[in-house]
Amino acid sequence: MNDDASKQRFDEIDRRISASDKRIDDLKGYLAGGATLLSIWFAVLTLVLGFNYNSDKASLRDFQKDLREDLGKSIANPELVLLGLDGQSLSGQELEAKFWPEASGTKITLDFSIKNSGNGATGPLTVALYTVDPIKLNLKSIDERNFKYEATIDPKYNEPSEIPGQYSSEWFLTCWMATKEIPPPGKYPALIKFFYGKGKVVQSNIYIRVSGQR
Repeated sequence: MNDDASKQRFDEIDRRISASDKRIDDLKGYLAGGATLLSIWFAVLTLVLGFNYNSDKASLRDFQKDLREDLGKSIANPELVLLGLDGQSLSGQELEAKFWPEASGTKITLDFSIKNSGNGATGPLTVALYTVDPIKLNLKSIDERNFKYEATIDPKYNEPSEIPGQYSSEWFLTCWMATKEIPPPGKYPALIKFFYGKGKVVQSNIYIRVSGQR
């Protein structure tokens, strides 16, 4: 084989190698471009799904808020109000006390009215009366420091034991005193509390008037 023929053979090999390298480079470029395109599509899909997810969460939060508000409106709640027999607020009024001496002691009765201005029943009513000397009740006052004595009437001793919605009733608060003696005539500060519903409390500061009569 002469030199020219050898040179031609080597040139042909170089051309094939160059062509192969180019095809490999083109393939790498296509693959890189495809990977980039795939990454872009993946990023776009992630953004779309993320936007939809966040939108769905916001919509769900709005739905939950609206649902709570609707449920709050639809749930019937009690709202107890203490009134005098004149239909005005009980706070600051004077209540004439009646006393009932018995063999086992003396009872005191106060007469006023209550109203449930809400739509739901109050549930069992617990009533408490707080007094000062000389109106001595059976218990020492613990939670009301401005008063010396207290008496608590459990629901089973109250009539009625609960008040339905939009209902008004005259109320006779009756409890035992710690002494058989009727207090001397005068006007004495007192506090009336009603416990009802789920932890609800209504109260009125009043004056107990003792006239010296039963």
